[in-house]
Amino acid sequence: EKNADEALHGASVTKLMSYLLFFEALQQGSVQLQEEVTVSKEAASKKGTSAFLDAGEQQTLEVLLKASIVGSANDATCALAEKIAGSEAAFVERMNARADQLGVDAVFADCTGLSEQSLVSAAAFADIAAELCRHSAFFEYSACWTYSLVHASGRETEITNANTLVRDGLCDGMATGSTSASGYSMVASAKNGNARFLCVILGDREAGRRAS
Repeated sequence: EKNADEALHGASVTKLMSYLLFFEALQQGSVQLQEEVTVSKEAASKKGTSAFLDAGEQQTLEVLLKASIVGSANDATCALAEKIAGSEAAFVERMNARADQLGVDAVFADCTGLSEQSLVSAAAFADIAAELCRHSAFFEYSACWTYSLVHASGRETEITNANTLVRDGLCDGMATGSTSASGYSMVASAKNGNARFLCVILGDREAGRRAS
């Protein structure tokens, strides 16, 4: 460990808490994988990494979940958050409430990690990731290297996992993130027999080192 308890901006690694809430909602039965989700104008306009969803486009929850996890798509993540909680703001309240339940050092300002006001320590990300690991279905998506999303209009968006360790077969998830201000971050997971290992890297200034 090094500075494990220092709260930092993890960029899209923030989505780990969103993923946890998505899978908990599925487990509780409040949403279903084959449910139709209508992409709002607010979700479609999200900046950064995107699945290029159109406002008003309808996709199943599973399609959006895969786009969010494989491609870290901000528009898909926001659409899912709105589906589950009614609005992104309400979903963020749930993220912070869940962090309190887990007893972790985390403050979430959005569901995607775009806001630099989201501050989470490496130790907290490790605890959130460990809780997410209880949902084995997550790895059915996070271990995918590429995914082709077919839009309602018929066009396709090719989505590639930003975690090159997945491509190389060295891990099966979980999330990466980067901004010019925050540096490069990653939470990686790998399984060896019955043991699962997690590695958390936040704020590296060199892109290549988080996957080496």
